[in-house]
Amino acid sequence: MKGSLRPSKATNGSLRPGKIWRPVLWVLVIAYFLIDAISASLLKPLRRWLDRLDAFRRLAGWIRSLGPYPSLLIFLVPLIVLEPVKPVSLYLVGIGQYYAGLIVFVVGEALKILLVERLFHLTRPKLMSFRLFAWAYGWVIEIFAYFRSFEVWKSARRWFEEIRAFTRRALSSQLELRRQRVRR
Repeated sequence: MKGSLRPSKATNGSLRPGKIWRPVLWVLVIAYFLIDAISASLLKPLRRWLDRLDAFRRLAGWIRSLGPYPSLLIFLVPLIVLEPVKPVSLYLVGIGQYYAGLIVFVVGEALKILLVERLFHLTRPKLMSFRLFAWAYGWVIEIFAYFRSFEVWKSARRWFEEIRAFTRRALSSQLELRRQRVRR
C-alpha cells in the first residue's frame, strides 16, 4: 500500500521510526529544559537586582493592576516572540553562523527568562482565571515533574549545583585574597 506507515518486509518490523527517534527526542527535550533551568539559575542575581529598581517596581504594580485579558496579552506576546530563540540559534549555528547563533541564544534566553518569567509571576493570578490556561499550566507542571524524576535530570542538576558551589568557593577565596592584599 502506497504511503503506508507499516514497516517494510526488509526491516522485519523491528526498526519502526518511533523506536529509533524516541531516545533522540527525549534527549532533545531534556536538554531544552536543562538549558532553561541553568539559564534561570545564572540569571537570578540580575533578576533580583532589577526587581529592586524603583522603575521596575512601578511597572510591576501597573502590570498587577491589569485585567485578565490585558494580562494574557502582555504575557503571550513576549512568550511567542522569544520562545523560538533556541531553534533559531541552533539553525544559525547549523548554517555556520556560530557567533550570531551564540548571541541570539544568550540574549534571547536572558530576555525570555528575565521578561517572560517575571511577567508570568506578575500575571499568574489573572492567567489562572482562564480554564484553558490553568489546564495547560497544570499539564506543563506535570511534564516538568516527569522529566525531573529522570536520573539524567537529577544527575545534571547535581552536577550543576557542584559547579555552582565550586565557583562560589573560588570567587569567595579570590575576594578574600584581594581583601588581605588591601589590608597590607
